[in-house]
Amino acid sequence: AFRALATGYARALDWTMERRWLALPLIAVCTILIVVLFQALPAELAPLEDRGVIRLNVKGPEGATFAYMDAFMDEASTHVAREVPEAAQIVSVTSPSGGGSGGGVNSGFVRIRQRPAHERERTQMQIAAGLGASTRALTGAQIFVTQEPTIAVGRRRGLPL
Repeated sequence: AFRALATGYARALDWTMERRWLALPLIAVCTILIVVLFQALPAELAPLEDRGVIRLNVKGPEGATFAYMDAFMDEASTHVAREVPEAAQIVSVTSPSGGGSGGGVNSGFVRIRQRPAHERERTQMQIAAGLGASTRALTGAQIFVTQEPTIAVGRRRGLPL
């Protein structure tokens, strides 16, 4: 099988080298096809599913110390506990990367795991919208409320396409 594969490849390479002038038109045709197909194929975002997990990503001011961010994260956690009675677990982390790459001392997050959907009156989306509005009152850092995507690729989270 390997010998047949190598022979087929050698024949295809010889044929291509004898007709080098076809390379540029072939690349142009492929580029046009890629553009046309990219525009023709529909792209959809998967609808959010209530997974009972909300995350607050926090970015403090440039130059903020660990002590400043730790105090702010305590304030944010207290705010979440007050605003989300449906929470079963609230985990707050200050400087998740330890000041290294991917964050820094002036960052943190709050992860909220909610009770099961049948035990709460509000949906995950309603809770996230409420938190998005109420956290604007916390002016010591920027807070971004995110919901766990329905479809995640590997460990890294991407857009749920």
